[in-house]
Amino acid sequence: MYEPCEPGAYCFELFGHHLALNRHNAPYVGIGVLLFILLVHSYWPRPAPPKPPEPKTPLEAIEREIAEGCANISSTTAGIFVIALFLTVLRPDPTPAVTLFGFYGTHVRSKGSIRSFWVFLTVTLCVDVIWLIEYSPLRPIAWEQLQTLSRKEQLAVTFSGLNAFYKIMAIYSAMHLQGIFEKREAMLAAAGGEAKAEEGTAKGTTSSGEPLDSRSLAAQEAGTSQGSTSQADKPPNGKAPFWGKK
Repeated sequence: MYEPCEPGAYCFELFGHHLALNRHNAPYVGIGVLLFILLVHSYWPRPAPPKPPEPKTPLEAIEREIAEGCANISSTTAGIFVIALFLTVLRPDPTPAVTLFGFYGTHVRSKGSIRSFWVFLTVTLCVDVIWLIEYSPLRPIAWEQLQTLSRKEQLAVTFSGLNAFYKIMAIYSAMHLQGIFEKREAMLAAAGGEAKAEEGTAKGTTSSGEPLDSRSLAAQEAGTSQGSTSQADKPPNGKAPFWGKK
């Protein structure tokens, strides 16, 4: 399959390019093949799961949307973590530490952790862009310049660009998920206010805790309900039962 071109190396043609495989670039080729396998496995079509029942309440629909968003961010963060882990062999990269915020936030469904994740991930994205423009060996950014780089430099540039693309996707998804968390909090606050108002009406107070006006309809209804409750607690003959006597 391969024709030897130098001692300890094999040369082959791929898409019109003559490539040499030796002990120096074999680890990088293995890393590329592993990442390609992971990428194909993540996007390989699978049987569709059974469709869940329709949500009965708006809050249940929000919870389902949060679960889907967390699963999406978790898978994207896993890809960022794997690429950044291999990228640290080629150049310094703080991204693996930042991905911990994403894993934790999607696991416990914490709005604060998700917000910290996309904020810090934006910082690492700016670092990647600055490195690609100012400090990478790909200057000027051109295909001819990329062909003149060594295998190690080509992998560093390629992984940095690929990880930057994944980071943009993760930042957008995390910001969208944060908005869903805020929507859920607003719905829970509204539901809590309604429950407090109902409880205050039953006790003869407003939703803010102030006493009801005796001339208001709510006060009359509260008095009627309390009177009917006290009448229901009394025995029919108005006397205490014999077991209550001392």
